[in-house]
Amino acid sequence: MNRCRLCAAPLRGSANVCDRRACRSRAALERAAAQRGARRAAIAGAARALLERAARRLHLRSLSIAVVPANTRRLATLPAHRRRAFRAHLLEQIGQAARTGHRRAAAEAVGLDAPPARVAAACATCRGHCCARGGDHAFVDFTTIRRYTARTGVGDSATIMRAFLRYLPALSYRGSCVYHTATGCSLPRVMRGDVCNRFYCGPLVEQWAALDRADVSATAVAAADAETMVRVAVVDELGTVRPIAVTRTRCSRGD
Repeated sequence: MNRCRLCAAPLRGSANVCDRRACRSRAALERAAAQRGARRAAIAGAARALLERAARRLHLRSLSIAVVPANTRRLATLPAHRRRAFRAHLLEQIGQAARTGHRRAAAEAVGLDAPPARVAAACATCRGHCCARGGDHAFVDFTTIRRYTARTGVGDSATIMRAFLRYLPALSYRGSCVYHTATGCSLPRVMRGDVCNRFYCGPLVEQWAALDRADVSATAVAAADAETMVRVAVVDELGTVRPIAVTRTRCSRGD
């Protein structure tokens, strides 16, 4: 008799997972993880083939490849209703910061220092896929306001409001953070939420150690949307970026 490979319950037919919700959910997560792994492997393979053709021209010795998401959203005028939504959120957070003002505010926010050049350059190849989660709140909360006040000495609510609204861009990416522009975040680091200053996606974090190895001369960053390779760049330990011309190509798991 067949048994569920996850809980060992008896099974009928050729299925290998039972109908229990926990087993079905776990099996679905495993399938999704396998699909993501296969997708990354396909993108990395396509990027490696592209880089091998360019290796002589670029004088590459050896490199590692990181596959990251690709922002493919379009720029558009930031709508008035999104400006209003952010303003309402900001007003609420300024009020909460004022109500908790008697507590000591930390002047140092996490990640205020600019990242190493190689990290920033590699991250920029993605062009802000993760920024979409900023939406109409931009991860600006009352702790952001308190830290901004502690570092700048600006405590007046109206002045804080004007300072943040001044950086709202005319153009931002549709469906992304209100501050997400073609050149990155329009807010200075001191005004960004902690998550914006410290977050780097898993594929990039996995690659930092590679640049410290003697046998790796650079890191290639392949930005992909679904199964399509959108951008490829080579980043060396100094943060020098060398874009590689790429035709948007769908990379199947069999490539």
